[in-house]
Amino acid sequence: MRACCSSGWWSSAKAPRTPKRTLSLTELDADDTETALVLERFADARLLTLDRDVAQIAHEALIRVWPRLAGWLAEDRDTLRLHRQLTDAANTWESLHRDEGVLYRGARLAGIQDWAVAHEDVLTSREKEFLAASRSLATREQNQARRTARRLRRLVALLTVLLLLAATTTVVAVQANNAATKQRNAALAQKVIREAAELRASNPALAAQLTLAAYRLDPTPAARSRLIDIGSAPHVTRLRPDTGSRVFSIAFSPVGDLFAMGGWDTKVGLQLWDVRDRLRPRHLATLRRSPKSVAFSPDGRLLAVAEAGDRGNAGLWDVSDPVRPREIAVLGNVRGEPEGALGTSVVFAPDGKTLATVDINRTVRLWDVTNPRTPSLLATLPGDGTENTPPGRWVAFSPRQPILATLSSGTTAQLWDIADPRQPRKLGVMAGHGGPTRHVAFSADGATVATAAEDLAVRLWNVSDPLAPRPQAVITGHTNPITSVAFSPTAPLLVTGSTDRTARLWDVSDSNAPNQLRAIHHKDNVSSLAFSPDGAVLAASSDGEMLHDLSSLTLASHSNPVAAFAFSPDGKTLISGGRDQTLRTWDVTDRLAPKPTAVVRTGQEMFSLEAGPDHQVVATDLAGRTTVWQLKPQPREIAEIPAGEGIGPLSLSPDGRLLVKGTEVWDLSDLASPRRLTQLDGEQWAVAAAFKPDSRLMAISNGAATSLWDLTEGERPKRTTAFRTLELSALAFSATGLLARIGDKNAVELWRTDGTPERLATISVPTAGLSDNGPPLAFSPDSRVLVVASDNSVARVFDVSDPRAPVEIATLEGHEAQVRAVAFSPAGDVVATAGDDRTIRLWDLNIERVAERICGTAYPRMDAMDWVTYFPEVDRNLPCR
Repeated sequence: MRACCSSGWWSSAKAPRTPKRTLSLTELDADDTETALVLERFADARLLTLDRDVAQIAHEALIRVWPRLAGWLAEDRDTLRLHRQLTDAANTWESLHRDEGVLYRGARLAGIQDWAVAHEDVLTSREKEFLAASRSLATREQNQARRTARRLRRLVALLTVLLLLAATTTVVAVQANNAATKQRNAALAQKVIREAAELRASNPALAAQLTLAAYRLDPTPAARSRLIDIGSAPHVTRLRPDTGSRVFSIAFSPVGDLFAMGGWDTKVGLQLWDVRDRLRPRHLATLRRSPKSVAFSPDGRLLAVAEAGDRGNAGLWDVSDPVRPREIAVLGNVRGEPEGALGTSVVFAPDGKTLATVDINRTVRLWDVTNPRTPSLLATLPGDGTENTPPGRWVAFSPRQPILATLSSGTTAQLWDIADPRQPRKLGVMAGHGGPTRHVAFSADGATVATAAEDLAVRLWNVSDPLAPRPQAVITGHTNPITSVAFSPTAPLLVTGSTDRTARLWDVSDSNAPNQLRAIHHKDNVSSLAFSPDGAVLAASSDGEMLHDLSSLTLASHSNPVAAFAFSPDGKTLISGGRDQTLRTWDVTDRLAPKPTAVVRTGQEMFSLEAGPDHQVVATDLAGRTTVWQLKPQPREIAEIPAGEGIGPLSLSPDGRLLVKGTEVWDLSDLASPRRLTQLDGEQWAVAAAFKPDSRLMAISNGAATSLWDLTEGERPKRTTAFRTLELSALAFSATGLLARIGDKNAVELWRTDGTPERLATISVPTAGLSDNGPPLAFSPDSRVLVVASDNSVARVFDVSDPRAPVEIATLEGHEAQVRAVAFSPAGDVVATAGDDRTIRLWDLNIERVAERICGTAYPRMDAMDWVTYFPEVDRNLPCR
């Protein structure tokens, strides 16, 4: 009976008007014997009506009058609903030929599973089959899902592995590509730096920009060194590219705004340039002429031109409008001279009224050019008959007196009195060359004449008495014929040019002992030289006309090796001492244009020098004699320290209070009266000494051992420690107490000095033979950089921010002989070096500032074509934008 009731085909007792529901006997599992018996019993009791394949309740009142049946229905209403849904689902499944699409799945199957187990006895065989099919399908789907999940996990794992392999391969490929790119960049940067070095003489602007670009591409110490070198050198501007055509004459206008140059062929012609902005000269005009010589009149309005070729005459040009110069007169042939006789050399007299011309036979003619449109011949000075005279400066006017110098015969020069230019009168003769003379020039004060000849010598003559010129120095050094000589209009400087591809600058302040300041190297022969009116620029004609900035040459005036130098504490003054028996001071406020401020003749060679604070004191050791100097307003000796027992180097405390001379300690509180305080107990002699920047601690070495002394109480120095070394020759302290020592031959040692001394590192540097005179090593004020004078013509720069692992970061090359001394400016961004080549050089270690200077002065700028030429396959990154 429960089976019948549980099939849910009774109408609700609360809904008597609901039509009676019929139920298929198949839903009641009527084939079952027990079910068939129950149905039969219900039918016999007239509770059910059976009709063929269906059954229905006999009367709706049955539910109301049969309380037990109503109770059954009330107790299991939810179950009946669930069972009814199952029955409907099973019927649908059966009607659809058991389509798996209608089977229970997921939550619906899970929700009926427990009920079906608990009520298995009320389920029909069809419902059981439906649930069994649903469970079977669920099991298959679960197995399929697990298999799919496993496959997906395997696939994910495989994809993960492949991804890792791909990522690894990509990383390796990127690293390999980066490594290859880095190697390519390194090789290319090295190549470009070599090419830039070769270009430096012929195209300095391009060379500087290439060096900067190469450094940015691969910032190695070698590239940094080349960049510092080219960034610290005097600036050079190139006027024109090399056309393969020689320029034989150049000239500045008297006010320096115009520059003229001429060559023997029309590729160059006669060119005029605006050079008011010497970093960016501007081309004004080119005339298709072939001048051998050009000269401006003193007022700058006229240009005299001696032409080569068939024309071969001298002409006058109005250049008051330099964009449109006009030829206004031709100094024609005279007395039957052949065509071209006058076109060799032209020079204006200082008053602008007289012009001298020289012909191919060295015949000199003087012309009245008061009215430049109608020049007239004043006088003729006969030559020696030599024909085909090569280019040269054959005649020169004195800037102070009416005197003319001419190369009147093969090996001599002649002075003329031209007070009356119509009747020149012979004065003295300058003879002594071993070959034909080619060039003559007067100094700015008119007291000295320089003559050059094919004997590779330049001779200086004192012409204070023009009737009896006195020979002075003979300048040698060029290895090929001399092509030009010129005096600076503002300084005692002489420049000589030669086919040995150099222009050499000489200090002739002592015309009996000229001192070579610098050799300027060019790519090709130097054919002509000229100073600007202010003396700040030297123009040189070689493989393209160069304008050399001479502002930094003033640091090269010692005539013998520079033994020692030091910066003043404020960094504005540099004091140098040389073996030329001079003490010199320089204003280095502008590191690019240092200026000499004083020269003192000491009478003895200088070996060591120490600068005190506020420009107040400099102690120098002059071959055993120690003196104290007051620098302001002018250097003057104010005291001498007796020799005593203090044998050895000098070391002045940074505060200027104490001076250690050898092993003696002196009090310099009163500069005029130095007072000996004491002798360092137990120290017999010293070969090197250095104060720590705090002025309290000093190190001293006798060559075998180094001692540290506390000099807080100057009269009672205390030895704090001592440690041994071998062949020590120099010492330097950093601000942090790091001690650098030039030790056994080729080594610089770094020591920690607080507590027990400990050697932190040894730097292999060739330093044998260096002494503490300079000194030859120095720390930057922040203690991060050490500069060491190497045992050759270079100084090496090391990063010692980690003193246990110093790294070389630059090599300062440029000196032509042994570097003896190095020093940092107080700001720490500039290094000064000096040595046996008699020069002092300033190096800017601030790379960004070097780059800024290069980009601020380089002209013309690199362009895209230059980049492709020198940096193929590298993304364009022009160094100066």
